[in-house]
Amino acid sequence: MSWWTLMDNLQRLTFLPHLLAGQALLLFLLIAGSDEKTLVPTGNWLFLGIMAVILGMIFPPGLVFVGAAYGVMVVLSFVFSGGRFKKKDTRNEWITTNVLSRAMIGLISFPSLLYFSLMFGLYPWKRLVELDIIHPLPFQFPEYILALGPTLPLGLIGLFLVLFRKDRKFMGVVSWVIAWLVCLFVFQYIPQQSPLRFSEMLPHVPLGILTAYVFYTMSKIKIQKSPLRQGFEGQAKLLVKIQKYVAICIPMILIVVGFGVMMSSFLWQKDFIDQKVAAGWPQIYMNNVIVYPITGFVDALVYLEKNTPKDAIVLSDMTAGNYIPPYTGRRVFVGHNNTVNLEEKLSGTQLFFRGEKKDAYTWLKNNGIGYIFFGPQERELGKLQELIATYPFLTELYKNNDVVLYRVQ
Repeated sequence: MSWWTLMDNLQRLTFLPHLLAGQALLLFLLIAGSDEKTLVPTGNWLFLGIMAVILGMIFPPGLVFVGAAYGVMVVLSFVFSGGRFKKKDTRNEWITTNVLSRAMIGLISFPSLLYFSLMFGLYPWKRLVELDIIHPLPFQFPEYILALGPTLPLGLIGLFLVLFRKDRKFMGVVSWVIAWLVCLFVFQYIPQQSPLRFSEMLPHVPLGILTAYVFYTMSKIKIQKSPLRQGFEGQAKLLVKIQKYVAICIPMILIVVGFGVMMSSFLWQKDFIDQKVAAGWPQIYMNNVIVYPITGFVDALVYLEKNTPKDAIVLSDMTAGNYIPPYTGRRVFVGHNNTVNLEEKLSGTQLFFRGEKKDAYTWLKNNGIGYIFFGPQERELGKLQELIATYPFLTELYKNNDVVLYRVQ
């Protein structure tokens, strides 16, 4: 999935509920972990640690990001601790509240990261890591920066403003942004995990808060007390009015445009699907083109579910391979990009549907394949209208206008 689809929550909300749950936990842990008052009771450490374990099980990169954000919080708290280190009592209190508490949360949540580390060392889960190494997702910083819009430069201005004013109320938000920037940069050089994942850490939330902080601060500037006012009272009053209008109007414009973009996104996605269905093209899901599958395609899935053994393995191209398991419960030879040995399997599958697979019967039997799904995409691979003429060991099991199901004898 392209990086830009992560920018639009409407596109992912309905079919990636785990991401939504992970982001909700991420938000909770970052807010709670940035509040020193919340970190004082040791019982809260256990509760936040359990929440972190759940986050790690649902969304592992989110837990890595929380750890990075907590580290930034500790550093910023140390930098702006002021006189708290002069006395032993306040120094020990700071270490307990800011360092020990977050370290304990990380220690409690560590088993979830250990679990995934061990799991990703075994197939088929190891393929998740291999995929990022073999086929790294393109991630262009200039395009991503443009996609973030005005909240990025305004949010960064707010970040520097918070640091300059040492406003501790917003240190958690600042830590969120800094951790996000650090993870985007660092994971450019760690092939096992694409930086794309860290664009899912809701950066627009802290950037939006810091943008609001900029305009709030602007509205509170006291021009009346400036030496410029002496002798220029009229001009000063005009500047005050302009200051107030700018501080109010620009954020309102950004909010209205944001709601407009969200509504536009919903409407064009709905129109896109409806018009494709009305036009009858494309017939099924292809790449990032999401449409409703055609009737014949679904009818074939229904037949496959009712008339094949539960342990059956079906050969199809990747499109049908994404539909068959959830619709029918049957296994497929080629499913999605995370299929183990995908490149080798996909090459053999495409040769088969082009009618060019040598020793096809032996190949099918060695891989336990008992059924062939021959639909629109499979037909396009080789421009073949039927497979029996090429592979006489196949028996036609089901046929409609869109799909033919074959059984391997």
